[in-house]
Amino acid sequence: MLAPTFWTRGTGKHLRKHPNAQRLAAYLMSAPTSNMIGLYHIAPPTIAHEVGMTVEEAEGALKALGSPFEGESKSFLAWDPDSEMVFVRTMAYRQLGLDVGERLKPKDKRIPNILKLVKECGNPALLQAFWDEYHNALHLPDPWWGQAPSKGHRRGIEGGTKSIPQEQEQEQEQDPLLSDQQTGQTELGIDEVGTPDPESEKRSQAKEVWVHWLSGWRTKVGRGREPTEKVWLDKIVTRLNTYSVEDLKAACDSQWANPYLMGDNPDRKKYCGPEQVFESNMRVEKRLSQAAKGGDGDPGPNQPVRRLPYLVPDPEPTEEDHAAANEALANMRRDLFSA
Repeated sequence: MLAPTFWTRGTGKHLRKHPNAQRLAAYLMSAPTSNMIGLYHIAPPTIAHEVGMTVEEAEGALKALGSPFEGESKSFLAWDPDSEMVFVRTMAYRQLGLDVGERLKPKDKRIPNILKLVKECGNPALLQAFWDEYHNALHLPDPWWGQAPSKGHRRGIEGGTKSIPQEQEQEQEQDPLLSDQQTGQTELGIDEVGTPDPESEKRSQAKEVWVHWLSGWRTKVGRGREPTEKVWLDKIVTRLNTYSVEDLKAACDSQWANPYLMGDNPDRKKYCGPEQVFESNMRVEKRLSQAAKGGDGDPGPNQPVRRLPYLVPDPEPTEEDHAAANEALANMRRDLFSA
């Protein structure tokens, strides 16, 4: 699904100076051979034929999209020219209706089909890239292609990550003492190089955010049953995939400083639950936008929100966005049929 905001506030805007890459990004999100997880086969000659460019231009656009945009840490896609397989990084989030980092419910009926599509991919490097991005969100099993997560990706992948040298991998496999030490460290929440386990550290940060929110609740509400930490901790961990601890604390403070949420509204009703901050990325954005404006006013749907990074799903399109998208598509059709 290609959002109209792609052209005005999303990836399309980033690529205005690179028209071939812009057209290719739009095509890959809606290609006839694409699927809901964004991991599929597509050949440059097919792209050239269907988008209206040369094979060389298609290959150049794939390489451009395999490099991170300015100010971003990840590329739009990972591409393997040998197998002609592509992994469009945020496509599964968009197709499945998730915020970046948000998890499907374990009993979601789409999971079996997702696993089937993933296991149809025979490219270990792209499987690794997909697993790194989605193993929590889509409840993926442990790697089954003979490549552990910590060993990186095979070289030769556009938009992938550097792999650990082969000699280092062999040394790790041949040293049983080192292996035993690493096992003990992992049980203690420490990884192979002696740093804290990222998941344990993130949950610790989530508890810090929860304590901050609960302190505000006790000050501003203080009556009735306290919200339960267990229910919301996973939500906060998901939000930490996009926001810092300080961002989330600022969003909490904005909730308590907002007169509308505290009962100054036509219904005289207080909106004091944790869902006002942690339910979704859009809720966090509203709270932070209010904080930037001083915390006043109705946090309604028309309130402007802060621009999210391109990896986060775009906000709801406006009429202006629809008009811009229609104009862009009309221009593309004109260019294709006039060639």
